[in-house]
Amino acid sequence: CSGVPTVGTDGDQGSFVWADSQNADFVSTGPDRFLVRASGGVGFNTNAPATDFDVVGNRAGHAALIRNQTGTSADGLAIRINIATPTTANNFLSFQRNDGSNIGSVEGNGAGGVVFNTSGGDYAEYLPLADGVAKAMLRGGEVVAVRGGRVSLDTAGAEQLGVVSTNPAVSGNDPGEAQRASHALIAFLGQVEVAVTGPVEAGDFLVPSGRGDGRAIAVAPAALAPELVGEVVGRAWAAHPGGGGAVRALVGLNPADAAQAATLARLAAENAALRARLDRLESLLGARDVGGR
Repeated sequence: CSGVPTVGTDGDQGSFVWADSQNADFVSTGPDRFLVRASGGVGFNTNAPATDFDVVGNRAGHAALIRNQTGTSADGLAIRINIATPTTANNFLSFQRNDGSNIGSVEGNGAGGVVFNTSGGDYAEYLPLADGVAKAMLRGGEVVAVRGGRVSLDTAGAEQLGVVSTNPAVSGNDPGEAQRASHALIAFLGQVEVAVTGPVEAGDFLVPSGRGDGRAIAVAPAALAPELVGEVVGRAWAAHPGGGGAVRALVGLNPADAAQAATLARLAAENAALRARLDRLESLLGARDVGGR
């Protein structure tokens, strides 16, 4: 270090400084530090680092752990990009396959915030299975009933109807790995592949088959009777020729929709009763007219 200027006034005791072959000084800036300059990258468990800092794990579990064991104000990990307003070209986090291709990311949105990108198509939550229902009985895309927050295939008189998620972007209400076997991941909002039987046209409403088989049938908008409104589980975005299979549909569990559907069904029943009473009155009046003549 002959001729290298001193930085700071508190010395460099306890510091380790290592520099590569660049023809430039790499100077310690204080005591008790571990400083490394390696323009070819730093590698742990690899002699060919793919980035400036490359850690290769060789054990089950996570490859790296970051701990902050201070008090209540402790933070975990900060990621800083040297751009004032990051755009979609700036990834804060990338999630990759084994070949290095991305399957998701957290990137700038060009408006001062970030956006999470994934190929997942719906927001889903774990709901507990009803008594007597095993997870093996449910498959992705099947139509299910929710009663008291519990899931089953029996859709008759259901409080809510839903679809087992096929490709979630978010999985909420996770009970933990040990408890997932007693729960089903139900799509609350988004695009889902819904199991169907029979022909489907794009734009049709999907309602349960009524057989407890997890499948939906299509009802054209013009043919949707008021009593079926409360049974709609989604709206098809694609056509299907018939038989078994699945169609992409927009689904959503909205309590307000259920309330509106119940109201429509009640009004339809009242209207039918009034219609029947009116028909009887008209029949009686017609009989009196005939008798009077």
